[in-house]
Amino acid sequence: MECKVKEFVQDLFSLEDRKVDLKILEFFRDYDAQKEPEIARLQRKIDNARKLNNKAKTSQGQEFSGRSEVENLFLDCIDETKKLVVKRKETQRISKQFNFAEPDDTQSTSESENLIE
Repeated sequence: MECKVKEFVQDLFSLEDRKVDLKILEFFRDYDAQKEPEIARLQRKIDNARKLNNKAKTSQGQEFSGRSEVENLFLDCIDETKKLVVKRKETQRISKQFNFAEPDDTQSTSESENLIE
């Protein structure tokens, strides 16, 4: 490439202005033609990288969505457990307030409710 540039510059000094313009135009046209396949190859490489990136983002989004569903189920279970604990504490508080017998763990929920009524 260096020899071509050196020859090109030497040729420019021996030509008229109009011919210099044409010679420069021809040189860069040839230079661009040599680089076009490389540019096209690099563009394909960029496109492939973008496709892989999009696939990875989609996969990551689906994985996050799946995790989110499991987390929501877990949080729902926690909320239900909290409600049951609050209900049991309230039952115990009422039972102590009115001197009812403490419901033991072997009694069913319906028996505990009957004691409250």
